[in-house]
Amino acid sequence: MSRYLTSGVSRAPPGSVASKITDRAGVLLMKLSARNQIQATITAITAGEAIANVELDAGGTRLVASITVEAVRELGLATGSHVTAIIKASDVIVAVAD
Repeated sequence: MSRYLTSGVSRAPPGSVASKITDRAGVLLMKLSARNQIQATITAITAGEAIANVELDAGGTRLVASITVEAVRELGLATGSHVTAIIKASDVIVAVAD
């Protein structure tokens, strides 16, 4: 299975074992079990002592990732950086008011 990351949510075809990330030339970089890969732009980084909240704009939808300050430095993240948010969640909880 060969596929490229595009804007919006990217999902592997039905029946595939793992999602794959390729570089711009199509060279396989890694396989992931996470299916939800969303292209986004960093709009703000609020760093605490150990954790940073990285705010993302994913086509008009705001996402916030909490990662270590060390990861922000190692990845070279900055406002305006283009990133891929990879979401792997075992539960999604929905609540409504009484």
